[in-house]
Amino acid sequence: MKFSSVLCGFVLTLSLMTAIGSASEMSIEPGDVLAIRVTGHEEFSKVVTVNSRGMIDYPYMQNTPVTGISIGSLQDAITYKLVTVISRPVVFVSIPETYLIEISVLGQVNNPGVIQLSTKSSVQEAIKKAGGGTEMARLDGIKIVREVEGNIRTQIVNLQEFMATGDPNLLYQLRDNDKIIVPGTAKGNRVNIMGGVATPGFYYIFENVRLLDVITKAGGFVPSARKNQVWIVSSASGEAIRRSVDVNKFFKKGDINSNPEIYAGDSIFVPVKAEAVLSWEGFISYARDITQLLIVYLTIVRIEQQTN
Repeated sequence: MKFSSVLCGFVLTLSLMTAIGSASEMSIEPGDVLAIRVTGHEEFSKVVTVNSRGMIDYPYMQNTPVTGISIGSLQDAITYKLVTVISRPVVFVSIPETYLIEISVLGQVNNPGVIQLSTKSSVQEAIKKAGGGTEMARLDGIKIVREVEGNIRTQIVNLQEFMATGDPNLLYQLRDNDKIIVPGTAKGNRVNIMGGVATPGFYYIFENVRLLDVITKAGGFVPSARKNQVWIVSSASGEAIRRSVDVNKFFKKGDINSNPEIYAGDSIFVPVKAEAVLSWEGFISYARDITQLLIVYLTIVRIEQQTN
């Protein structure tokens, strides 16, 4: 019984020593967070981050590069430096499992700025904490900027592909002081929708967008909308085209031609039933939308005539 207890204790001690030895042999890299503890001296116990030049903000170590050396070697170096001010210093250096990092999120997010995340966080988590992407955000071309030993490195992350496939390899693990830049679509990538929708106006679109996608973005049809005569003015084919679409055919028969593809620069007009324009306010709004649609069409025609 005693022999078994001694054997178990020996194995446990050996395992612990092996784990400590493995940790102490880990090579330090820029961005690593190090917990330095000096027994009995709180003024020398602190958590530091290895900067892009490979140095740490720690007394007597500010001008000493620490990248590439092991945790154990750093522990010995700090002990050697502190001997001049502390009698027999006992120093422990470790890499904490979890800690906070600071990330700058810029570009097309709702709340750009500096955010704090736990270590091992991904780009997706950072953008979510920054309020998510705006309507203009291009999630297929997110840029990660990182400084390593004085050099700027960039990495492009396709978050849109991750959301489509769920492949975790497409995500990028962040490090302290990383910068995330979310680009936007070109200003021309928008359409104008007028008339019988909840929130008329300009909306940014991506590729492969159809009529009902834009109408949904605009809050959907109002009750008085005439879905059987939605007008679209487009110049995507190189010439001005004005056509009417009966969306009811798509709802009733699944006719894909009744839910056509929409392109950047298109204008959409949803007419409303007569009773909706009986008031003076309704009439003014309806007349304004009709006039705007006509101006768009005539402008495209005039540009075509000038270029031919």
